Amino acid sequence: MKKQTLCDIPADNLEQEYETSLEKGLAAGEVNRRLSENRFEYLTKEKKRSWIRSAEQECLDPLFFFLLFLCTFYFLTEEKGWLAALPLPVIVLLLKVGQAKRNNMFLQKRKELFLPKIQVLRDGVYRYIDVREIVIGDILRLKKGKRVPAAVRSLINPGVVYEKGDVFPEESGKAVAMGSAGSTALQKRGILSRILSESALFPLRAQDMLYRRGVIAMETSCLPGKGKKRAVVIDTEYFPSSLKPHALRELTKLLQREAVPLIFFTDKKREEAFDILKRLGLAEQERDVIDEKQFVCYLDSDYRRQLKTIRAYAGLNKQEKSRVLDGWCKECDWLYVLPDRNWQRPEKDFSDQKNLTQRSNAENVPDIAGTERKKEKGRILWLGLLDESSLDRDFYFKKHWSDGLLRLFQCESRWNTFENITEMVQKRTLTMLCIFNGIMLFAGCSGAGVPVFYWMFLVSYVICGGLALWRELWWMWMHIHA
Repeated sequence: MKKQTLCDIPADNLEQEYETSLEKGLAAGEVNRRLSENRFEYLTKEKKRSWIRSAEQECLDPLFFFLLFLCTFYFLTEEKGWLAALPLPVIVLLLKVGQAKRNNMFLQKRKELFLPKIQVLRDGVYRYIDVREIVIGDILRLKKGKRVPAAVRSLINPGVVYEKGDVFPEESGKAVAMGSAGSTALQKRGILSRILSESALFPLRAQDMLYRRGVIAMETSCLPGKGKKRAVVIDTEYFPSSLKPHALRELTKLLQREAVPLIFFTDKKREEAFDILKRLGLAEQERDVIDEKQFVCYLDSDYRRQLKTIRAYAGLNKQEKSRVLDGWCKECDWLYVLPDRNWQRPEKDFSDQKNLTQRSNAENVPDIAGTERKKEKGRILWLGLLDESSLDRDFYFKKHWSDGLLRLFQCESRWNTFENITEMVQKRTLTMLCIFNGIMLFAGCSGAGVPVFYWMFLVSYVICGGLALWRELWWMWMHIHA
C-alpha cells in the first residue's frame, strides 16, 4: 500500500478546498460542469459511437436501398402520383429506427454489466456510477481492502492521500476524490476493447436476442452457422448434482435432437460419476465414463474412434484435459467449453512450425502456422457465468449453466433460421428484379413508352417493399417472443 501523508488538515476545510459538501456531496449541475471542464470527451464519443454502431447495420440493407432507388426513379419519371410510393419505405424506415434504438439500449445495458461501479454521494443520496464519471470533490464510499479507482483524500485522516490503485485500509470507507479515474481505469482489467469497441462478429440483432434470454455475448464471440458439428464440454466445477435432475432435462432433449454431444470433466470417482449421469439419462453403460488410468490406455489405442462414446472423464489433469479438447476439436467444427474459475486451455504449440513460418515469409506465401492458430482459436467458444472474476470468455450466462446453454442453442437455432431464409429469399428476389428491370429498361429505351417504366416500378416496388416489410415484421415477432 502506498500513501502520502500531508500536514494535518481539518475535514471542514476540505469543503472549501474542493468546493463540495461532506453531507450532501456535489449537485447534478456542478457534476456536469466539472465533467465538461475536465474534457471527458470520451463519454460523449462512446454514446455517439453506440448510436453509429446501432444504426450502421440497419442502414446496410440492400432491400431498403433498392426500395429507395425505386422511389427516386419513380419521382424522376412521374410528375404525379409519386407520393403514393412513400408509405412503404417510410414504414420500413420507422421499423429500422426502432430497431436501432433497441440496439443502442442493448449496448448500454451490456456495458453496465461489466464496467466497474462505485458509490458516490450526490444530492444527499448515495448512488452507483461508472468510475469514469468521478470528478474532483466527489464523496466516495470505499470498501476496506479494495483498490482506489482515483486519487482520494481520507475524511477521517485528511492528511492521508491514497493514489489510484492503492488498497484502501480504513474502516470508515469515506474519502473525497482529488482527481478523475479517466478512461484508462479499465485498461488493466482487459475489457475496454471487448466492451467499448462494440465490434462483435455477428449482428447486434442476434446479440440483443441473446441478451433478452440471459446470454451476454462479448466482442470476440460469434455464432456457428447452421449444419456445423458442435460439442459441449463442461468442466469439473459444474458437474451436475444428482439432487437437481430437472435442470438438465430440457437441455438434454435439445442436444439429443440436434446431435450435440455433452462431455463432462469431474473430480469424482468413476463409479460415483456414472451413477449420477445414469440418473440424469446422460450415460447408459459404465464404459461411457473413464478415469485417468483408462484414459492412458485409450491414448495407446485408436482414441479418436472411441472418443464419441465417452461422456465423462474422471480425475484428469490439465494436460490430459487439453488432449481431450484437441481430439474433440478435430471431430467438431465448433466446441463450447465451460471451464472452472482458474482453468484455461493452453495455447497450441506451433514452435515446431517455426522454420515453416520463416520460409513462408521469405517466399511471400501465407503463414500456415498463423492461419492454423487463428483457425484453432476461432473454433472454441469459452463460456462463463456473470459472477466469475475472469473476463476472457466469449459468452456469459446470468443463471445456471444448463439454463444458459439451453437459451444459447435456442437463440442460435432461431437466428440461423431467420438469417438463412431471409438471405436466400433476398438474394433470389434481387437477382430476379435486376433481370426484370434490365428487360423493361431495354424495352422502354426501344420506344415502348412511359407505361413500361410505370409497370417496372410498380412490380419492383411491390415485391421489394413487401419483402423488406415481411423481414422487419418477422424479426419484430421473434423479438417479442424472445
